[in-house]
Amino acid sequence: MSEKTEQPTHKHRQDARKKGQVAKSVEVISGIQLLALYGYFSFQGPMLLEKIKALITSTIDVVNQPIKPAMGHVMSLFMQIFMQFMGAMALVVIFATVFSVIGQIGPLLALEALQPKLSHISPLNNLKQLFSIKSLFEFAKSTLKVAILSIIFIYLLRHYAASLQFLPLCGAVCGLNVAAQLLSWMWAALICFYILFGIADFAFQKYTTTKQLMMSKEEVKREYKDSEGDPEIKHRRKEVHREMQSGSLAKNVAKSTVVIRNPTHLAICLYYRQGETPLPEVIEKGREARAAHIVALAEKAGVPIVEHVPLAHKLMNNVEVGDTIPAMLFEPVAQILRIVMNLDYESADNPPSP
Repeated sequence: MSEKTEQPTHKHRQDARKKGQVAKSVEVISGIQLLALYGYFSFQGPMLLEKIKALITSTIDVVNQPIKPAMGHVMSLFMQIFMQFMGAMALVVIFATVFSVIGQIGPLLALEALQPKLSHISPLNNLKQLFSIKSLFEFAKSTLKVAILSIIFIYLLRHYAASLQFLPLCGAVCGLNVAAQLLSWMWAALICFYILFGIADFAFQKYTTTKQLMMSKEEVKREYKDSEGDPEIKHRRKEVHREMQSGSLAKNVAKSTVVIRNPTHLAICLYYRQGETPLPEVIEKGREARAAHIVALAEKAGVPIVEHVPLAHKLMNNVEVGDTIPAMLFEPVAQILRIVMNLDYESADNPPSP
């Protein structure tokens, strides 16, 4: 079997994307979810804390009341808090999840990835995955995650252990404030951890995905042959060939005042004659093979060729064949035409000796 040493082509990546084979980090999703919830509680936390204080106070007040009305009152307050805050929290988590997934892989609906496959339940495939580099990385990642989070939790407990022993004397509301503050600090540390961990994990996921998509030289050649056989590409190639054979391209290039090019990829023919054309006009343009052919025809016809990468891109993207140049390109085109036309004048004044 051929060794996969070639980087995946754009088409190969797109085909894999349709199958759902994309780089995606769960740690990034978890980190953004935590960050979104932290932002939500930063705005709604004080109100939620007041509601919970009121619930605790009401629960204490109805301790000596009959059990059924007391439970009904407490459950009513609890359901009010739940309905008011849990629905918004759920929307925040859903939005954060969708945002984090789209941010990593872009809009994607891979129906093929949702189809059940026998390979997913194959013992042999599962055994291979169990001892793969990805599985070892996931195991190391989980172990490191538990270790770091444990260190953060132990540090906070040890640092504030002396204060926690006095919580029974502080009262329920005071204890709730202390617990909320400790939770806030731990949450912030958790977010910082997930940001750093998510970046490293996403880089690894991208590396492993690219490695899985690596191609052999034979696969690259086969894909190139398949794309060459694409009906649309063949039709376009025939049209360009017919145009070249007809001589219309050669005539337009020969009458050009100047050809602006990006060294190898773009070529644009400009036509301008004082008293004949009010503004310079694009009469031909092309990319890749067509651009190379235009340059060859210009060299053969003695048409000046100027290499100007930014101008070539702007003319190619903003001006159609047969249109005059827009106002934003007056100055750079005028500078080139001055040089070209001065050269023409000089050659007319000083004809070459026989």
